[in-house]
Amino acid sequence: MCTIAKGWRFCITCSDVIVSRVETVKYLGYTLDELLSGSQQVAGCIKRIASRLSFLYRNAPQLDSDSRKTLCNVLIQPHFDYCMATWYNGALASQKNRLDALQRRMVRFIGSLDFRAHVDGRDLKCLGWLSVPDRAKYFRLLHVFRIHKGTAPPYLMQGFQRVNAVHRYTTRGSTSNFHFPRVTGNDIVHKGFFLNGVKDWNALPNALKACSQEAVFKTKLKEHFLSSY
Repeated sequence: MCTIAKGWRFCITCSDVIVSRVETVKYLGYTLDELLSGSQQVAGCIKRIASRLSFLYRNAPQLDSDSRKTLCNVLIQPHFDYCMATWYNGALASQKNRLDALQRRMVRFIGSLDFRAHVDGRDLKCLGWLSVPDRAKYFRLLHVFRIHKGTAPPYLMQGFQRVNAVHRYTTRGSTSNFHFPRVTGNDIVHKGFFLNGVKDWNALPNALKACSQEAVFKTKLKEHFLSSY
């Protein structure tokens, strides 16, 4: 088939269409790998965080503590957060350890601490930061809260059923908890958003699940995590 538009001639035949297999593809800034594990996304995330943190360290003498924290929040934290609820559980253990190490390095940078200085939950609490695993849970639970309230997109709500819609008996979590289905033999499913979202939501205190406004839920959820540090 040939077409002519504005002086250009385009010829399209069956032989012109070539479909090739690729291991990864980037969509809306997220790197999808063929196993949907998220490992390629994490690898890129780690590289970007390490690069920006090295840049900040080179300019550290000109910055005070408040400026360092602001720059970390603006230049680095978004790379931790982007689609974190999707990729964190599928990351390799070595990648999770690397993310933890980079976060500790950020804390040392802000506090002008020695590169071997110990960093724990108390240091994160002083900065108002959640640990990397808790931050992943935080974003995942925000999505589940919207599902609980019926404000999430329809595609995200698929599979989520309240306990009282599956079982007839009444329990304290019948109306607020989601049914946890039996799933065996699929590693991707076990590491995915659905099962982990249900598990994390059902483990929350009832007072948190009873929040009516998202802004209130966000504040109380963060306080809930920080209280354990």
